Amino acid sequence: MRCLHRLVACFVLLSVLAHSIASADTFTNVKLMVNTGEKADELDAVLHFDEKSLVIYGKGGAVLKTFNYADIKGAEYSYSKSPRWKSGIGAAIAVGVFALPIFFMKGKKHWLTIAVEKDFAVLRLDKKNYKLILPTFEARTGSRVEAVAEEK
Repeated sequence: MRCLHRLVACFVLLSVLAHSIASADTFTNVKLMVNTGEKADELDAVLHFDEKSLVIYGKGGAVLKTFNYADIKGAEYSYSKSPRWKSGIGAAIAVGVFALPIFFMKGKKHWLTIAVEKDFAVLRLDKKNYKLILPTFEARTGSRVEAVAEEK
């Protein structure tokens, strides 16, 4: 009987550990910037790194974007009032994002811009999670996140 209790305790412990490891690659408190015509909106999002792709979920679990790791062309991080990028990713994104009035936000924010061949995502990260998201992104995707300095 004692052996059975230990076996059950080990099973429960392993289940809890497996769940915490699996959820370690899921991040809340993320905002996805979307162009809704004349203005920008921030959608509450959940960033999830699965086995082969990065999935951005919206409220209710709806999939907003999915990027296969192999398709990611680049990623850039900035700590600024608005997203910053170097010319490589910026050329593809500038037309869609420069029209957005996100540039009037107060204070600096943590931004992650991810680009694939014909799509991109501009994410506003939380001050409590960006230090976990950036290395997770690099480890899961194999792509380096380039830091972009704010213009002065």
